[in-house]
Amino acid sequence: MKMQSVKLEDGTSISLETNSTLGKGGEGTVYAIQSPSSYARSHCIKIYTDATKAAKLEAKVRYMTKHIPAVPHFVRLCWPEAIVLHRGKFVGYLMPLALENSRNMAELEALNFQRRKQLPQAFKDKYNRDTIDGLESRLKLSVNIAAAYHAVHLSQRYTIVDMKPDNILVTVDAKVSVVDCDSFQISENGKILFPAAVVTEEYAPPHTKNTSKDIYWDYFSYAVLVYKLIFGVHPYAATAKSPYNNATDIVSKIDQDLFVFGSKSKFIEKLDTDNPHQKFKRLPVILQNLFIQVFDKDEKHAKQRTSMEKFGQTIYNILRAADKKKVLNDMLHNTGYINKIPQYELYWYKLLRDPLDKKELLLYWYAITALLTAIMYFVHTLFQSHGFFSFIGHVISGTIVGVFTGVLWPIVLLFNSSNAWAIIFTLITSAMILYRLKFYTMFEKKYFYIFSGGYGLITLLLLMRYFNM
Repeated sequence: MKMQSVKLEDGTSISLETNSTLGKGGEGTVYAIQSPSSYARSHCIKIYTDATKAAKLEAKVRYMTKHIPAVPHFVRLCWPEAIVLHRGKFVGYLMPLALENSRNMAELEALNFQRRKQLPQAFKDKYNRDTIDGLESRLKLSVNIAAAYHAVHLSQRYTIVDMKPDNILVTVDAKVSVVDCDSFQISENGKILFPAAVVTEEYAPPHTKNTSKDIYWDYFSYAVLVYKLIFGVHPYAATAKSPYNNATDIVSKIDQDLFVFGSKSKFIEKLDTDNPHQKFKRLPVILQNLFIQVFDKDEKHAKQRTSMEKFGQTIYNILRAADKKKVLNDMLHNTGYINKIPQYELYWYKLLRDPLDKKELLLYWYAITALLTAIMYFVHTLFQSHGFFSFIGHVISGTIVGVFTGVLWPIVLLFNSSNAWAIIFTLITSAMILYRLKFYTMFEKKYFYIFSGGYGLITLLLLMRYFNM
């Protein structure tokens, strides 16, 4: 029976547009809202088809309405915001509409997407794989998808599990709407409250029935999704040789770790020169390694998979580089641009496009600051020592102080800034650290501002002390 009207728990009556639907799946149907107008322009209603199924999902949906993740402005989560009742019983929920003029990402992911008659020409032009602008749009979309799901992960409550292009809607300017959010797995403090019931095997990592569905599971799904978005083909879609020639479908190849460019690539039949996979070799090596770091990690090494955050940051850095067009042109036409960069520049070129993870960031930060603290003492004692053994003693004490003060070196300089080099060290190293932090916190800029403010204040105090202000 079609419901003409339902109610929210606060008593608000909602009239549904039942003559047509916005979407329909195995669990329920999504309807547009006729009235009130305050909801009709911005929200829709999902009604579960089966009453028994609805009763089982009520607790989960209620939980989601109370714990809604914050997402970037270019992302729309079609998330349960309010409980919907019919004759006093739970039947579904209110959620935001997807961004206007969105299309299902599955349409863009297909290798022959240009042939789709129903896809607007604006999308075909914007996401054309054979143009620099089209490739840039696809990479930008990859970053935005990473930002969307990373924001959900930051709540430390949700795992996507069934991440696939059918659950992502995109606009022509690469904004993202995430749908089917009520299928997410929910956990608290490591305990699963509401398990995921649906898995799309072609986007799932190698697993058994006991495999933990955690963020590392999502990292694999995301990498598959991005690979298909860029190249139009699944990363495991190739013919396997003996002893893996019985792996004839995508799922069995995933289970056997048969990524086309992985550690078992020798068991993959030689690819034709025009095979879409061949374009993988044109990616910057750093980007290639991120894919390999995901697909070459089996269930036992799942925690070593590249995170979505690092994927997003690396692609983002490529897109904001001064030589972006040359890099994209290299990816399209294999011009060998990366190989033409002088070796002395190559290290920095890679460094700026390969963000550090948290452990690496802290390690480098501590090492640099400890070293600078030790150098500060070395230089200071060099000009004050009156003999070789005295100098060696100062060097040893300086090393000890440097190691133990670590990140506290700016504070140490506050008490020993009689020389101009103390100011220079502070300014240069602060700039280096902040530059790296800016890349690292592209999705969490508040931390960058906090560090900037802190180092700015310390530098100001040092200047005031040096000039006796």
